[in-house]
Amino acid sequence: MTDIGTHVCWLTAGPPESWPVVIWSRDDEYERFDCGVAAFLEGWLSGRITSELLHHEPELAPWFDAAVERDHIYIRLDEGTLPYTERLRILREELAPTTDRGSYEHDGSRQDHFVVTETGWELTYETAYGHQLRVAFPPADSTQARQAVLTALDRMGCAVRSMSTVHGTSSWAPGDRV
Repeated sequence: MTDIGTHVCWLTAGPPESWPVVIWSRDDEYERFDCGVAAFLEGWLSGRITSELLHHEPELAPWFDAAVERDHIYIRLDEGTLPYTERLRILREELAPTTDRGSYEHDGSRQDHFVVTETGWELTYETAYGHQLRVAFPPADSTQARQAVLTALDRMGCAVRSMSTVHGTSSWAPGDRV
């Protein structure tokens, strides 16, 4: 599944070596590619195969994440006194090294996606759905992730209004510190 909920699948009809690649969007649109997965990926990564359903920002290299269980925490924040771009810079500096996963801006709202390179934690810092930080991490990293994120938020000058678990078992509370 992609970062926007599009599924890349096989159509399992006939012998496995002939299965075509099918891409389904969350809106039930689909595209079929009559080639194997290796040929599809090589073609898509090289630009020879294009897809209307696979989101791709040309300035970003495509990436693949391991299919590991992740807990998801949403942290609602007060604005603080620093501008958004400075808060984002501090957040990424505190969690460095990070790798960009794209950003979006619409009508003054922003979303910035990145991954912590050494841990694989996935983060979205945004104002699109209120001022919040979304963090996804393996459950075993809960304590380490909580400490690193809360330290970064302190440096950003953003008070935590609430934290909620969306998917997973980790539960964070604003006052919990290790």
